[in-house]
Amino acid sequence: MDFLHFIKAIIILDSDGKRIYSKYYSEDLSAPATRLAFEKNLFTKTHKTTAKTDAEIILLDNMTVIYRFDSDVMFYVVGGADENEAVLASVLSTLYETINTLARNQIDKRTLIENFDVLVLTVDEIVDEGVILELDSQAIVSRVSLQSSEMDTVAVEKKLSQTAASLKDSFVRSFLR
Repeated sequence: MDFLHFIKAIIILDSDGKRIYSKYYSEDLSAPATRLAFEKNLFTKTHKTTAKTDAEIILLDNMTVIYRFDSDVMFYVVGGADENEAVLASVLSTLYETINTLARNQIDKRTLIENFDVLVLTVDEIVDEGVILELDSQAIVSRVSLQSSEMDTVAVEKKLSQTAASLKDSFVRSFLR
């Protein structure tokens, strides 16, 4: 019995089918041209459906795809043809709930792009090298919030040190005149 579940890709597209984010874990989709063709085919097959509240499932290119839309954003979780759909749906649900919480219930293309670092951290907390690590969205929210606040702190400290150095240089130059 196989206890590990594998994801082949997590893809987020906008309402025009353009990539906002993608993370591929499969050798099947390793070439950039293959990825773009897959995303185009995926968008073509799914953009006319109304999967806003519940996830939908399709089989595409011998892969199981679970997807959901919100506003102008389309979330996709891709697994093998024999992967458990309930597990893939859980990954999609966790991804959506975590992003929704971190984005303060405002999921749209602009918000995702502005908070791209949070999006990347979220996906990395859920899946690593295709292996599902965590499906508890509140635990992920806590870790991602902590990591992003640490990054903000480092950025603020760097900016403060740059400002202090600039002020010091200005003071020294004005004093030496």
